[in-house]
Amino acid sequence: MKRLWIGVALMALLLSGGIWEFRWLETTYKPAAAAMEQAENMAQDRDLDGAAALTRSVQRTWNAKKHIAAAFVPHDIIDEIECLFAQLELYQIGGDTTAYAVGCTQLSMLLAALGEVHIPTWWNFL
Repeated sequence: MKRLWIGVALMALLLSGGIWEFRWLETTYKPAAAAMEQAENMAQDRDLDGAAALTRSVQRTWNAKKHIAAAFVPHDIIDEIECLFAQLELYQIGGDTTAYAVGCTQLSMLLAALGEVHIPTWWNFL
């Protein structure tokens, strides 16, 4: 009987940890994705300096929290996000607003996907 309760406690701990991880990813990176959509709109309106300032703020948030996300998210997604931040910096230096807007869109989609990658669905349990 003691082993049963130990198993139940471990399952409850794992379930609560999974729920916490899902909520943390969602609440951390959804605002960042929305900010990158706003940066995309600024770039399309030719306000590259404003878009770059918003992107730097998202990048600061990313740099502060990416180490926790690295424990839960596939590393190829993290590497791609890092590359997109570097590309956006180069587009800003070059003054290419179209490429900057496209990069913001890609980055926004990846950041939004971080919050959605661990949504509990029935196929995750198979």
